[in-house]
Amino acid sequence: MSHVDEITGVELEQYLQGVLRTRGYQAETTKASNDLGVDLILTKDGDRVAVQVKRYGTAISRRAISDAVAGTRHYRCSKAMVVMNNYFTRGAKALAESTECMLVDRTVLGGWIREYSGRQTRIILCPRCKQQLRIPNISRKLRIRCYTCRHRFLYPS
Repeated sequence: MSHVDEITGVELEQYLQGVLRTRGYQAETTKASNDLGVDLILTKDGDRVAVQVKRYGTAISRRAISDAVAGTRHYRCSKAMVVMNNYFTRGAKALAESTECMLVDRTVLGGWIREYSGRQTRIILCPRCKQQLRIPNISRKLRIRCYTCRHRFLYPS
């Protein structure tokens, strides 16, 4: 989860597209500026969801919820969601409950990322020292360097 704290808001939006696709959503980004409070549009089972993505170092207030809820009508969505790398204030939670806006905080997002990472990587063993290494789950050959013994090798060999 710490890598999410280091990337920009736009990078987080792009990363979340992949995360949400593994959860069964089709995801598209809105334009970066003047997005009217909606960063992603999700589609699943006939529902359209307006998503506001926030990357903050502190808890988020109710403004993001207001923006996401207001943006649902503009983007012809039936639901609103706010995803953030931190937690929500009491006021934000109360507004989300009364407007039926889905909230995804750091705990939930972390679970989604772990699930996504598990699908996007695989574990292999270094042929020299047998250290477990996590590599991208792709079909082409990769040059790997073990971080323990520094052995370099191609996978698959």
